[in-house]
Amino acid sequence: MGTTTAPSGFGRPIWNAIKGGNQVHGVGLIPVSVSFSPPATGTYSIPMFTAPASSAGGSFKVESVTVVWAGGDIATHATDYWSFQMRAKQDTDSDGTVDRDQALLGTAFALTPAGTTYREFDPISLDVDGPEAATPLPVFLQEGDTLSFDATDVGASTVQDMSGLTVTVTALLRHSPPGR
Repeated sequence: MGTTTAPSGFGRPIWNAIKGGNQVHGVGLIPVSVSFSPPATGTYSIPMFTAPASSAGGSFKVESVTVVWAGGDIATHATDYWSFQMRAKQDTDSDGTVDRDQALLGTAFALTPAGTTYREFDPISLDVDGPEAATPLPVFLQEGDTLSFDATDVGASTVQDMSGLTVTVTALLRHSPPGR
């Protein structure tokens, strides 16, 4: 039950310690989420977040990505399926040329093997291979990098039609405030 009296030791000193810890060590996780209805077939890319200049908005690191959907289950096929990936995309190099560099942030997730049913609202985690991985990938977003959820239908036959579903992608970004 709540009380109107603060517990012993709670107040400005503990708040300053928590706030300072967040600022110095980049403790805060920020969820970035997008919901959409995908096309029936093809390849698509959904931009989720664009990193600001570190002096203005701080630094961001991609920690994890989860995908869920509503509207029905998905039955899989061995050769015709959807492949999902998270990418960091940069439109402009440091020399000013535009070349749309892309960096895969982890292993793509494919809706396989045949006979598997992925259930509505069951979360799928996309790998994010950061500094702890044997071959780390660029999970620290630089100024102007856009975090993008990309999907491709693979195979020549009819891929699972997801157009009637609502897909929600949530990325957790670790934030370190400006000047830290």
